[in-house]
Amino acid sequence: ATPFIQVSDNELYSQATNVKRWDGSVLYDEGFRSLSAEETEVLALTQAGTFDTVNMEGFDALDEGACRRFEQFISYMQSQGSQVILLLSPYHPMVEYILDTEISQGKHQGFAQVEPWLRQFAQEHQISLYGSYRPEVAGVEGADFYEGLHIRTEAIQKYFPGVSAALDEGYYLQPWPQN
Repeated sequence: ATPFIQVSDNELYSQATNVKRWDGSVLYDEGFRSLSAEETEVLALTQAGTFDTVNMEGFDALDEGACRRFEQFISYMQSQGSQVILLLSPYHPMVEYILDTEISQGKHQGFAQVEPWLRQFAQEHQISLYGSYRPEVAGVEGADFYEGLHIRTEAIQKYFPGVSAALDEGYYLQPWPQN
């Protein structure tokens, strides 16, 4: 095991490797964090091209068993006194565009059902839900991403106030666009 080494913020942010922080979040290496908007879009396009073979292959419908297990897990967490907060992290706009195109062609229908299902679930169980898989709903744009799937840390604040603030706010549901 690698021993814990305390470093200054300056040293931390100039690391040439990814760093796992105490809270479980990842600080990406300096090179990755400093990619240009053009490089980010190329990475997003590359990732969007893998949906059929890697990320969404065969995801034609929500799995009722998986949904039931999710409900049971949330129920268990609440029975243990935990306040549950759901956070949806958006995709890069280019990834969303390609994904929406594929969904309109009949692919990945299960993915198209996830967010509406989660929003209904959250509303029925009075669970706070923040964000969206859709960048326009979350209020973010391409420059807010490292690449197609990972949003910059500072951009998360556009749709999520942080755990402490979310717990203080109580019940909150961001409206879902009806289109």
